[in-house]
Amino acid sequence: MNDKQQEKILSVAKHLVTLSLGALGFVITIMFTSAGDEPLMKITEYKNSLHASLIFFFCSIVFGFLVEASVLSMSLGDKHRFVVTKPLFILMLAWISFITASVALIVFALATTYGGAAIHF
Repeated sequence: MNDKQQEKILSVAKHLVTLSLGALGFVITIMFTSAGDEPLMKITEYKNSLHASLIFFFCSIVFGFLVEASVLSMSLGDKHRFVVTKPLFILMLAWISFITASVALIVFALATTYGGAAIHF
């Protein structure tokens, strides 16, 4: 893998980590937003979707850091280092995790908005 490819992979991983961190902050804000007197997490029926979104955004951040560490390890050029996996594979896992988290967040938003009696006051 040449330097140009490594720069592009690092750029994508950096953007993915930034987006995931922002989305993770948004999900945590939603979890502790109060509707009435109680936090939203206590009164909604769609907790699993929000939890899945939280977990998969966190996994996306971890995979993004692993991509950066893998590219760094490959760029050091030490032939004695055991490379477990390629950075593109980890980057695909990060994207899959990010898309899964985004879908779970969209499902939560749609279910809460249009799901009928989703929030009980």
